[in-house]
Amino acid sequence: MRSVQRKVGAGLVAWLVGAGCGAGNPSTTMPTVDVPATTDAPTADAGAGDAGGGDAGPADGGAAGVVHVAGGSFGHTCAVLSGGGVRCWGANDNGQLGVAPADSRQQCTVPDSSPATHLPCETTPRDVPGLANVVDVAVGNGSSCALTRDGAVFCWGANDVGQLGLGSNDTSPHPAPARVTLAPARQIAMGAFHTCALLVDGTVQCWGDDEYGETGLDPAMTDADCDPGDGITSRCQRSPRAVGGLAGVTQVSAGRFHTCVLGAGGAISCWGLNSSSQLGNGRTDDTSTVHAAPVAIATPTGFTRVACGGAFTCGLRADGSVLCWGWNGAGQFGAAPTTDCQSGSSETFRCAVAPVVVPDLTGVAQLAPGRFHTCAVLRSGGVRCAGRNDELQLGLGAVGADMCSLGTDSFACTRTFSDVTIPSAREVTVGNAHSCAVLVDGTVRCWGAGYYGQIGDGATTNRARPVASANLP
Repeated sequence: MRSVQRKVGAGLVAWLVGAGCGAGNPSTTMPTVDVPATTDAPTADAGAGDAGGGDAGPADGGAAGVVHVAGGSFGHTCAVLSGGGVRCWGANDNGQLGVAPADSRQQCTVPDSSPATHLPCETTPRDVPGLANVVDVAVGNGSSCALTRDGAVFCWGANDVGQLGLGSNDTSPHPAPARVTLAPARQIAMGAFHTCALLVDGTVQCWGDDEYGETGLDPAMTDADCDPGDGITSRCQRSPRAVGGLAGVTQVSAGRFHTCVLGAGGAISCWGLNSSSQLGNGRTDDTSTVHAAPVAIATPTGFTRVACGGAFTCGLRADGSVLCWGWNGAGQFGAAPTTDCQSGSSETFRCAVAPVVVPDLTGVAQLAPGRFHTCAVLRSGGVRCAGRNDELQLGLGAVGADMCSLGTDSFACTRTFSDVTIPSAREVTVGNAHSCAVLVDGTVRCWGAGYYGQIGDGATTNRARPVASANLP
């Protein structure tokens, strides 16, 4: 089942309203893998193995319980447990929770559907069978991937554009984690429909949807035309391929249609769609322009982490300051200055064509941009969020009085970063319209949209403030 539209439509606004994103959620630490850079690639398995991995979440340290959590771009969440297992919850129409859709324990109502339609879901965390020694997990739109301590990558869920990296594509659910044929990895990242892995040798390989060059390949060089069953065919890469021109990479992050990496000296390079200036190279391009090769952002060095949102990107510096660039129509940059931009149509939107400092976000330890909102963990352990808030995804207790607009769509938003009332946290993740945090005691609290059970508290109710997810250590 294709959850959201995959191609950019006639206008940017129409795409943004209907789009999901991949939320890169890089932390200040990398998952620990016990693989030297000279180790040969692990032997691929035909089915599930003993592994898992995600988009740069902490794998060691902290209390027993959950060590990393990742929120999906459509409506599911996964967590890595201190013992190396993985539990997932939320939407399960593609087997993205690691169990067959028919084996789901609940049916959740699709919002605003008329007549009401339902999809398989789990409202509390459930074990993903066949995984062990997991240090990292990443989630996309209907798919999930995991990284194990020995550097192996396993993926499951939707594979309609080859995002599982198995060398094929089809519209059937793939609930069993399958090992990707890949040299040992140290980090993984998922966009909405594409996946990337940072290998221990400092190179990057990507696979999945490549309509806009987001896998780092010229679309003409990919291995297939993929049709996910929605009548829209696009270029896709169904098995991992190296992104050219990269070496010494220390971190990778994936947005909906773009990807960025951090390299030597804190330099950031990005590739893929640039219709909202999300590549940070000082310009906007229409949707026919493909940037398949990495390009340096306009403020190229001095960063310690990079984090991609849906159509924007942010970078974290060693002093705890944050710079962002790209689309800012929901106020997800907080009080950062932006300008009117235009790309390939008559539509005008707020954006920053090059990195700008976010003045109301300082002392940041970890940053998580999402579809239309951003959250951050401060060095003090506090959590702050800004952006769209119509489904309570900022965790502030109410939607607030401020309004933002996107074409003819108006919605509640908060244009300044505001404090979330929550005990001390060490990581935060955001999905389309929900957010979750791992506390220093290893427990998880989530807030925002809950209609697919992505909060994990046993209900399908939106939560205005953080609530504990059930069935976690």
